[in-house]
Amino acid sequence: MTLEQIALPPPEPLSCDDQIFRCTEDNLDILLELQKQYLIKEVAPAGKQVTELECRVSLRQILKNQLMFALYADGELVAKANTNAIGWNYVQIGGVYTHPLFRRNYYAWHLLKVLCDRIQKTQKKVALFVKEKNTPAIKLYEKMGFTAVNHYAIAYF
Repeated sequence: MTLEQIALPPPEPLSCDDQIFRCTEDNLDILLELQKQYLIKEVAPAGKQVTELECRVSLRQILKNQLMFALYADGELVAKANTNAIGWNYVQIGGVYTHPLFRRNYYAWHLLKVLCDRIQKTQKKVALFVKEKNTPAIKLYEKMGFTAVNHYAIAYF
């Protein structure tokens, strides 16, 4: 999916207690559990164990080379989103994950809006991949202004 215009804002503002922040390598430990759950649910093949070491290595690389934002709600880290590829014309978003107990609060939308706005300031276009069966994510992306372009297959090694 690609975003050819400015991402639409979320329909509801964040609570006054909620906070979005840009992540750095100093945040690795607090982001580790969200990264692990993301890898288990979205990346790892069924039945594959995801180790803490794999999580640390992948997260360290993201924090070093990509742009990541996370969201605190009521003092708890509940969602994250990051870029995972930066090209000449496009920046690809990936790693979008919200803890299951905090979904349907527009947290992912808020994070993606911040990320898309930051990317578009560089004059690059925004792209992302989403699994065909992930209808909640597809609906969110469409509401934000993303449109489907093609079908692709991604192989993780």
